[in-house]
Amino acid sequence: MELTAQRSSFYLNWHRLLSLSVAGNLMILIYMVVVRQDMLALALGGVLLLGLGLRRFRKGAFGVFLLGLVSADIAIWTVSGAINNFLNGEAVAALILPAYLGLVSLISVIAAAATWITRHDPDRGASVAQFISQLGLILLVLTTLATFLVRPRLVTATRPVDIQIMAENMGFEQTELISQNNQITVQFTNRDLWWHTFTIDELGVDLRVPMEAKRSVTFTAPPGTYHFYCSIPGHASIMQGTLIIEEHSNGSPAGGIAVGSADY
Repeated sequence: MELTAQRSSFYLNWHRLLSLSVAGNLMILIYMVVVRQDMLALALGGVLLLGLGLRRFRKGAFGVFLLGLVSADIAIWTVSGAINNFLNGEAVAALILPAYLGLVSLISVIAAAATWITRHDPDRGASVAQFISQLGLILLVLTTLATFLVRPRLVTATRPVDIQIMAENMGFEQTELISQNNQITVQFTNRDLWWHTFTIDELGVDLRVPMEAKRSVTFTAPPGTYHFYCSIPGHASIMQGTLIIEEHSNGSPAGGIAVGSADY
């Protein structure tokens, strides 16, 4: 009897796996809040805590749905960002955070869906839940090893950077950019959890940057005032600014299209 009770204390079903994976995400988000003062991470952590609390009401249906929805949203942006950073040879710090968050979020999505399906029989599919948890741990270890094996890619800049801009806490650090060059190289650093873009419709510029990454784009533009913004749905209302190209004769060709991009 004691042995049975001891085993049951370590018993893992979908409901417990969901709680554990959400707790893992909360730990990562707390790190972002404490170390980086990231308000987006704070908001996401608050929603996840709300979802955990709602699981105690009305059989937890809405809480499970909310946890699955938020986890899916996190997974979409972080997994794609981690892959992009990996392919571009980013530093370890730019690989580990989105990779961990994305992997744990994927487990949360699977666990939330299975929890909903097995809500009338919590022990159904427990062996699969244990397999997913073990697979997740293995992938976390492999991800850690992979990030340390990646060598940062060295890229030789073809021209100096004219403008540096950074996104943090769902906002552009600079909302007014000024240049006297017709040909401009903008370097964009994204310090947020989500992807952001540096988009100027009039010039055909649409630079997409994943979390923890740095990218650049070179384009030509005649003198004038241009509106830049983040084109990710829901971001444009709070992430926008103005690029001013002043009159200056420097022999650069005038035009309104992007002529190239590079990663730094």
